[in-house]
Amino acid sequence: MELLLDFILVGGVVITLLILMLLFKEKHKQLPRKLLIVLFVLLLLVCLENYAFLHKLRWLLIVPFVPSEAVIWLVAPLLLFYIQSLIKPTSFDWVKRFFLHFYRQYATLHLLCFRYGYH
Repeated sequence: MELLLDFILVGGVVITLLILMLLFKEKHKQLPRKLLIVLFVLLLLVCLENYAFLHKLRWLLIVPFVPSEAVIWLVAPLLLFYIQSLIKPTSFDWVKRFFLHFYRQYATLHLLCFRYGYH
């Protein structure tokens, strides 16, 4: 079972890195591309954190700790922003309306940083 999880996590890291390389190659990054980059960076950090937890690598657990705790709540608003940026690429009035979805993530991240002494 551990070998299967290891294969899935390493495959996830490799595929996410390949996607990020393709997204970074584009010279003119518009808002949808930037949101995809943020989403895939967060997913990469989650894969790295799970890999480090599986193999008990403490030095690797330090890097993605804070984002992986809040990524559960960040994925849905990021996907919402991504879809809205595809539907209405020139209008930014929806950003102020939907920014309300990030308040919970900001509070969680702030509390985690305060709890573990990153303030």
